Amino acid sequence: MKTKHLFFTLLSAVVLASGLSSCDDDDNVQKYEPVAVGDLIIVNEGNYYNKINGSMDFLAYGKNGNIQHNVFKTLAGRELGGTPNNAVACGSLLFIACTDENVVEVFNLNTNQSAQIKVNAPRELATDKKSVYVSSYEGKVTKIDASSLTVVNTSDVIGNYLEGIAVVNGFVYVCNAYNKTTDPETGYDIYDYKTNVVKLNAGDLTKVKDITVAANPNIILTDGNNVYVDSWGNYFDVQPTVQRINASDNVTPLTSANWMAYNKNKLYLIEQAYDENWQSTFKYKTYDLTSNTESIFLNDIDKTIFYPGTIGVDPISSEVFITSYIPGDGGWADYSANGYLMRYKNDGSFIQKYETGVGPCTLVFLAHYELKEVQEEN
Repeated sequence: MKTKHLFFTLLSAVVLASGLSSCDDDDNVQKYEPVAVGDLIIVNEGNYYNKINGSMDFLAYGKNGNIQHNVFKTLAGRELGGTPNNAVACGSLLFIACTDENVVEVFNLNTNQSAQIKVNAPRELATDKKSVYVSSYEGKVTKIDASSLTVVNTSDVIGNYLEGIAVVNGFVYVCNAYNKTTDPETGYDIYDYKTNVVKLNAGDLTKVKDITVAANPNIILTDGNNVYVDSWGNYFDVQPTVQRINASDNVTPLTSANWMAYNKNKLYLIEQAYDENWQSTFKYKTYDLTSNTESIFLNDIDKTIFYPGTIGVDPISSEVFITSYIPGDGGWADYSANGYLMRYKNDGSFIQKYETGVGPCTLVFLAHYELKEVQEEN
């Protein structure tokens, strides 16, 4: 297969400049210094009900600031398919959970080649840099070897509709969000929101225990030691809750939020509420995990973010990225139109706005260091 030229490069390690200095002559000393470069992959879910396939955009915000759309189709030569729900980078490979297609797509960031791994109804992904762990709506967790791209283990059924997943300290933590049945008389879906995170042994995916959390756990992430869970409640009288699970599996409530990201000992959060007219309002805040204090980092008075899709933070620069849907008919979010991405400094100062595909709900940062030549006069 002919491989197209790759327009972005992933550097998985920090390159030190000290060992790469050289001298041309006595007057000019040629040196190199590491410079942070930010690249971002945006995975767009599309729209299941309107049969709009998902897509992938690439933003080189650390270089020229250009965004390129539909890059998976351009480079892989085919559509990403229905509901690509989550993605994670492992070395030079990008793993994408495509729920409707019952596959995990694997895209090589260096060669542009792709492969598919069969997993029924995959939802969320996590990696320990050796394996990729996949939650699914079958109630199982699948383990993929990142070198051979083969499924090496699948858990027993440990829940119902599994969502967020994290791996840390040799254990996998996965959100058992809800169970869904259909009322035979009305045809409406009935949701039974669950209250447990399932802890598995990362090696063989055997179940260790259930950890009781707030209702409807959906988002889960780790700081390398603790695990943080964002439970969404029942969308009525049970409010969203963010909780910490420590290494001893003790659970501590922290705050309320609907979207969550982590960087440098802080949680970056979006909290949704409703006004007297049942219109959504949003609070953009941080939670300092050292001082256990909460602060507002963005006052979006003009509602430049109409309805958030997700939030992410550059691991090096700490710039904050928030995706959004655009307003549609009746003032509601338009889930079938292209969305957009807002970029901010860490203090909440606006930097730039970018158009995305339909349903921008996953951000994968490829932030890295590159060597920049600097010349000093003696």
